[in-house]
Amino acid sequence: MPPASIGRLTCLVFGTLALLVLGPACGSRRIPGAPDVGAQSDGIAVDQRPPLPDQGLTPCPESCPAPAGNTICLAGRVSQLPGLAARWSGLITSPTPLNDANGAAFTIHDPIAFVTNPTGAPPLASATVDASGCFVAKQVTIPFSGFFAIGVDDLPASSPDRWVLTVNGVTPGMGQNLKGLEIGAVAISEAKAWSGELGADVVQQGAMIMVFLDDQGAAVKGVTPVLAGQPPPWTGSGVYFFADDIRTPPYFDKGASATSSSGMVLVTKAAVKSYWGTHTSCKFKTEVGLSAPGTLALRLFRASGC
Repeated sequence: MPPASIGRLTCLVFGTLALLVLGPACGSRRIPGAPDVGAQSDGIAVDQRPPLPDQGLTPCPESCPAPAGNTICLAGRVSQLPGLAARWSGLITSPTPLNDANGAAFTIHDPIAFVTNPTGAPPLASATVDASGCFVAKQVTIPFSGFFAIGVDDLPASSPDRWVLTVNGVTPGMGQNLKGLEIGAVAISEAKAWSGELGADVVQQGAMIMVFLDDQGAAVKGVTPVLAGQPPPWTGSGVYFFADDIRTPPYFDKGASATSSSGMVLVTKAAVKSYWGTHTSCKFKTEVGLSAPGTLALRLFRASGC
């Protein structure tokens, strides 16, 4: 069977959860009215991405060997999302890094195996994360699908649970390493605080966090999210704009209709659609998004022309 046919069969068999991990492999196509600003790029601008700021932290080495055969290197930093958001919006220079000492597990998976068994699929790699949250995973075999699922969750032996399962789907370019990856994680306590403010359990419902960044990696204010050509409100989904600083309450600006300086939006029960954002001077790449109950999806939307 041709690879494209196998990919389509995978999406038909595993349904909407496959889209969360596989992204454009599952039926992504040009949507009328969507901005045509290049290929999909969810944390994947590869070696062209700006380096992560390392002020106050040990610089991430990202010492990747050249890609060889069907293997590449993945490198970047794992951080707690509120601090990462504060760095994106310029409030701080260094986010709070995560590592084993925080009880957080970082694993790289074949997305097909991960979709079929999120809690039991053996990882392709379990990179060591240092005290500054930096990781380098060398010679990781690219799955047949061409995508990776990077998960952040609790360590198997940790108790009580501290982290919400956060799924990051990343795609390597042809013959390119994945460097400068920004992997975020949300603590259960943070998700509960968000839920309390909104009056709805965002993890139980499943939510997608949309983050709009410019071509230098800074959050963009004034972005209106778009779902398949339609701005909010979206039938069946809750759309909540994060406030300027998500580290402290109030976490959301309930009267907003566009992003604050955090550049972030939380969408509950996100439908399986193509998402992007409109802005007066930025053009954002289109991403396939959804949410799955019991998880949070973090989707980075990179802009050009701003």
